[in-house]
Amino acid sequence: QTLGVVVTSAAGCQSITTLDIRVLPVPTPNTMPSPLAPLCDDNNPGDMLEVFDVTVNAAYIANGDPNVTLTYYTNEADAHVPQFPIADPTQALVG
Repeated sequence: QTLGVVVTSAAGCQSITTLDIRVLPVPTPNTMPSPLAPLCDDNNPGDMLEVFDVTVNAAYIANGDPNVTLTYYTNEADAHVPQFPIADPTQALVG
């Protein structure tokens, strides 16, 4: 939809233009992906950390929507901010 817009400054100056607005549907991600396969603590044994590819369910989660961008975090609190995304989710060090 195209809207007419008038912007008025405190001094009374005006600028008139149009603004196109496009409403897109909210994406519907799948929220029950298959769990990642378990791994043994082989990478630096004893540190209780291992490298996972957390992107293996990306296509399932995006549910075929090409406009969905997935970002991965080590905890839910960081995802809500958002802050500290996993730099390389194909090589995520998880504990």
